[in-house]
Amino acid sequence: MKIRKILVILCLLLVGCASKPSTPDGTMHAFFSAFKSFNFNKMNDFLEQPIDEITQDDFKAFIDYTNSTKTTKEVMSILKNMEIDWTAIDSQIDTVMYEVSITYYNTIELKENYLEYFIQAFEDHTNPEIYDQRIQEAYHQAYMRAKPSLTKTFEVTCVKNGNTWVLLDGSNLFTSFTKSIKTQIYLLGY
Repeated sequence: MKIRKILVILCLLLVGCASKPSTPDGTMHAFFSAFKSFNFNKMNDFLEQPIDEITQDDFKAFIDYTNSTKTTKEVMSILKNMEIDWTAIDSQIDTVMYEVSITYYNTIELKENYLEYFIQAFEDHTNPEIYDQRIQEAYHQAYMRAKPSLTKTFEVTCVKNGNTWVLLDGSNLFTSFTKSIKTQIYLLGY
């Protein structure tokens, strides 16, 4: 499975970034690379129906919100560190159905880990320079202790469209998963 993904990456690099993948796995890899960075324009390149503007605007506003504080910005960068795997579950000549599993960090677990380190950092609250450094270390230590533990599973269909492949339901997957990401941020209470 991992070797197949590496081969797909190498093929994409050889063909060039501007061209669209000519295989279903190539399309899956390209879409999920864009997905992990929340790059709508790139994601839309691999979708039969682009992500609608309302969803894009809503999520862009959410990204702006997460960039408004150090805490939410840090947590969002951690959430982007997700593991994405897919397996073909049905294959026809011009259609492949995949089961996609996305495993990401549970922010409640991160918060519990962080609180342990925050208490230690708080000992230096009278010295702002050391305190800020210890707080950043607390984020890092909490992240290092945590493991991706939440998994969402989706089914997506990849169809042949001329010489390329596109995802039929990638927009729904994105909308559903981003609701989970938003919930994780909001559960933190920041």
